[in-house]
Amino acid sequence: MRFLRLSASFEEKYASLDVILVLSSWLVDLGWAQLVHDQKLHE
Repeated sequence: MRFLRLSASFEEKYASLDVILVLSSWLVDLGWAQLVHDQKLHE
């Protein structure tokens, strides 16, 4: 039972990590798109 409880908490940690990874990659994409957009405006 203790092992199952441990693996469940691991899954919860990894699930929140996945959310953070997805959010950060989305933010990077958004920032990169903004940078490219700004570069085109300055040309």
